[in-house]
Amino acid sequence: MVRTWSLLLGVGLVFLGLAGLGSTGTGPGTGSWVPWFDFVGAFLSLVVAGSAKSGTLDAERVAGPRMISIGLFVIWIAALIIGNVPTSLAWWNFTFGLAYGLVAMTAGGTRRTIAPRTRDEAERMTEIERERERERQQRPPRRMA
Repeated sequence: MVRTWSLLLGVGLVFLGLAGLGSTGTGPGTGSWVPWFDFVGAFLSLVVAGSAKSGTLDAERVAGPRMISIGLFVIWIAALIIGNVPTSLAWWNFTFGLAYGLVAMTAGGTRRTIAPRTRDEAERMTEIERERERERQQRPPRRMA
């Protein structure tokens, strides 16, 4: 899941960077720094997609999308504070930050499946439960103080 979404969002960030370069111009003070950071985020996203393994721990698997999300939120806040960036470009960074955050949150949950017990395991468990029940019955009752 992390691999697929990082790849898709990375390609989306490439298009956002290209659109941002087309809309900002090249002069000083035009906000042309935001698309370049989008390209950096896209590169990091593609690196995450290429290096994500399905057998890794949850913390390792979501570290990349979580850091990209934080970076995009920082870019969004900086673009709104500085003010020389087109508003739509700033808010698209916010949207991509949310998307990466959702990827990190949904991939971070551990899903444990309950494997069916074999017959031997089931018999051993019932023996253990029976033994515990016998011990409880053999204990003297507690005295109320």
